[in-house]
Amino acid sequence: QSVEADFSFQSLPVVWGTAGACDPLSFDLVVHMGLGVCANRDKILLECGAYNARFGNDALGQPAGQTMDAGAPQVLMDETMRANVTALEGSRLPGGHTVETAMARPANSYICNETNWRALKAVEHAAAAREGAAELAAGPQPRLRAAYFVHLPYAADGDEAHEALAVSVAALIRRLLAFER
Repeated sequence: QSVEADFSFQSLPVVWGTAGACDPLSFDLVVHMGLGVCANRDKILLECGAYNARFGNDALGQPAGQTMDAGAPQVLMDETMRANVTALEGSRLPGGHTVETAMARPANSYICNETNWRALKAVEHAAAAREGAAELAAGPQPRLRAAYFVHLPYAADGDEAHEALAVSVAALIRRLLAFER
């Protein structure tokens, strides 16, 4: 299945607040990817929601505060995106990788979770703005409909392994795009 889309790629440093460099409201779909965090080479981990906590030091040695959003729920999750993530659980991708899903959890309270939390908050903001659009003056409306975080495994050595990972990632992104059509 062919899906047409314009893509924008940004590499971000592994520091607290790094997601502030992105403007998720300028896109229809945001897919954040973290490389090398899976313990194996054949599974791609798709996060389901984000956890309202952050722990540890970033790559510069800076510690994080503990809560990202005081007074917010412990888990931030959009039910439509949850259904999409659940539908992909166990999928075999053309590059040979399997999709594994993980619910928001304290053990994933590092920069990837903070990035995902920010994107999911932007999804909420965009939905609320669209709901109130009838009362607003004409102008551009927020486009963002969904945001996902994908943890990628390191590819085994060799060009074939890197190509297989690229094929799997492309197929997963196509599937996420298809949900938003």
